[in-house]
Amino acid sequence: MDTDKAKDRNKDIELRSGKVRNIVGKVPPLLLRIGIFVISIILISLMIAAYFLPYREYKRVEVELFCRPGYQSITMPEDGNVFMTTPTIHVRQGQQVCYIQTSVDSVISFYASFDGKVLFDTSHGDFLRKEDHIYTIIPDSIKSIYGTAYVTEDDIARIDSGQPVGFILTSTTPYIDDRLEGHITKVYPSSSINRGKNKDMYKIEMEFPGYKPAFHDSSFPDFNPNIKGIGQILISDIPVLKRILKFK
Repeated sequence: MDTDKAKDRNKDIELRSGKVRNIVGKVPPLLLRIGIFVISIILISLMIAAYFLPYREYKRVEVELFCRPGYQSITMPEDGNVFMTTPTIHVRQGQQVCYIQTSVDSVISFYASFDGKVLFDTSHGDFLRKEDHIYTIIPDSIKSIYGTAYVTEDDIARIDSGQPVGFILTSTTPYIDDRLEGHITKVYPSSSINRGKNKDMYKIEMEFPGYKPAFHDSSFPDFNPNIKGIGQILISDIPVLKRILKFK
């Protein structure tokens, strides 16, 4: 037993010697240099990527789409009788569509704002009350598509004209078959609506210049109103490194 303890003690003494420690702790010089080089390249690459790679931040909003020219929808300004003056369902810009004879014997005429199809909700000579709907004109061609959305006071400070925005449908419609890409065109400077959220809401408008009808059929309009979806506004694309270091 004493002999074994003596042997273990001798081994401990040998491990403490300078030569043994030098041999055991020595790292091959070539492997060390390669390791340092590889780690340095990785760190430099990460720094370069962080400097140039943008960190994109989006704001999601509910968007309702409209078209230009918009549908021309006419209602009765006063009680009276309606008399159509066009024999066809297609009208030209500036063409008289109908006139009404009010209860005080005055005559009010209505004209088409653009070329399109006219859809009457009444018959020739019918008596209608004030604000009853008379007709709608659907434009023959759409010049552009735009959308409106509302954001809170906290968000309006980060939204400005020119910011890119994408539109994604929340329901199926035959008038749009893909994502729309556009940009913010107008930011209203003052709150315009509360919308039941106990917060002042600010209106913004966005243009989608690349819109094309999903199908071409002369029996259908190029666009149907009341299309809604989600808009994704790009409010920041600062590189990752600048964002970490809080640079602007």
